[in-house]
Amino acid sequence: MKKLKLASFLLLVSFVAFYSCEDDSTPKNYFKYDGKTHSLSDGYLEEYGANNGSYDWDVYIVSSKLNYNGDWFTGTGDIIYLDLNTSSENGLVTGTYTFSSERSVFTFVDAGAGINYNMDNESGTIVDAIGGIVEITVSGNEVLFEFNLITGTGKTIKGRFKGVLTEIY
Repeated sequence: MKKLKLASFLLLVSFVAFYSCEDDSTPKNYFKYDGKTHSLSDGYLEEYGANNGSYDWDVYIVSSKLNYNGDWFTGTGDIIYLDLNTSSENGLVTGTYTFSSERSVFTFVDAGAGINYNMDNESGTIVDAIGGIVEITVSGNEVLFEFNLITGTGKTIKGRFKGVLTEIY
């Protein structure tokens, strides 16, 4: 009986270890598009103020190869852009944001991805979203984004980012 319990325990441990390691190849912060995974490392938040009964906040989530130089981004890398509208003039709030053609609370009116995009000469791949959702969870200074954007060709830009956003002006 002891051997059966031990065998069952070892099987359970092996099962948990296998499935907990299964996603180790996917980065913590990433987006997937067209079968490829792109790592993300830093997030930035830009305020645009009141707009049609909501507050306009733009978010840029970038790979480590893009740098913010105090004026704009430089380098060549990957980027997610979200033009979000919230209920707060103080920043993003927890909620589900849906794509819309008009600005209102808990919507986004523009979004997309830049893939291997050179910010200096504006070359590379840009993929615009025409639909989708963005789930935002704010916990203290940290923000979790889980997004599923739909492109004009019916493909998806799906990913997540969890981190502190740097405010830019």
